[in-house]
Amino acid sequence: VISGSYDRTVRVWACNSGDCISVLEGHSGWVRAVALDSLTVVSGSYDNMVRIWNRNSGECVKVLEGHFDWVRAVVIDNSTVVSGSSDRTVRIWDRNSGACVKVLEGHTNCVMGVAMGGSTVVSGSLDKTVRIWDLTTGAEICRFTNDSGIYAVAKLKDIVVGGDTTGRVHMFELKNY
Repeated sequence: VISGSYDRTVRVWACNSGDCISVLEGHSGWVRAVALDSLTVVSGSYDNMVRIWNRNSGECVKVLEGHFDWVRAVVIDNSTVVSGSSDRTVRIWDRNSGACVKVLEGHTNCVMGVAMGGSTVVSGSLDKTVRIWDLTTGAEICRFTNDSGIYAVAKLKDIVVGGDTTGRVHMFELKNY
């Protein structure tokens, strides 16, 4: 288990005991977003940075710079890191090099949630939209509009789930996309 905190740290916790295993330090702003896989922790912060950490050593191995405002969401897979920001963009990063390979633009308010699945990226924003993007080309594939801002998104196969600012959860089906 990992957590991001107002104290600008990322903490790694042991599931069985609840003990803090390590504290990852380096952000200069509140850590708002975290993600992990078996070897790596990714964090996004109000310092506008995304950091990639070695989960075992706690070492920061990459600092991803490019957002112009708070990073509010991150997700990771085998080769890619995706981040969403208050600067209204979604950025796709090469996990190994740390290079920004695509900037997805179109949201008109803060991007609060990101998810990946297959060849797509999902983003949810306070602009009241959930957008589906092609991971390779960066093109917007489709868009769902809600009556309130989207705070979180998740994707499983052809289902996208979005949680909004009123506490409702919405399910969108992607069969035609």
